[in-house]
Amino acid sequence: KTGILNESDEVAGIARLTQKAVLRGTAARSGAAMEKEIARLGGLLTANVGYDQTSFTMIAAAESYGAMVQLLADVILHPAFKEDDVKKAAAQVLLESKQAQGQVETAAMEKLFAAAFTTHRLKRGSAVSESFLAAATPAQVQSFYQAHYQPANTTVTVLGDFFTLNGIGQVQLRFGEFKAGTGN
Repeated sequence: KTGILNESDEVAGIARLTQKAVLRGTAARSGAAMEKEIARLGGLLTANVGYDQTSFTMIAAAESYGAMVQLLADVILHPAFKEDDVKKAAAQVLLESKQAQGQVETAAMEKLFAAAFTTHRLKRGSAVSESFLAAATPAQVQSFYQAHYQPANTTVTVLGDFFTLNGIGQVQLRFGEFKAGTGN
């Protein structure tokens, strides 16, 4: 339940920056170590930010389920937000935003929102602030994370070929420590 609509104009792009930075490493794993572990498990971990949600999607074989849930919990509960990672994530968000603005569908939606909304946050659409992204700090990302990545805003959905009680038990075990305002 956290997305672009949770950004103020001054920090436009912070939802996508936080999502990208979360995937760049945890307190226990570097981004490269995470990627290596995901590949070893035969899995896939992706993320996406929308207007009112951020989703992290994990795909894995049933035999890798427990290890992938453990990894996903580490990613969401213990992001590192290192300065170099935040800078790289900011550059990635800016590049992706420019690419999206060049797409006809995105440009049309942005113009529609600008015309349809006079005061609502949607008037700005999904545009990012280049000046914010150029100067974004780990502290700003951490603050956004702590304010919005909360248990009440989170849904963990599990689908697959595994024993249901084991699947739920793994999620409860790994996400049981998720408390409001946590994170490194």
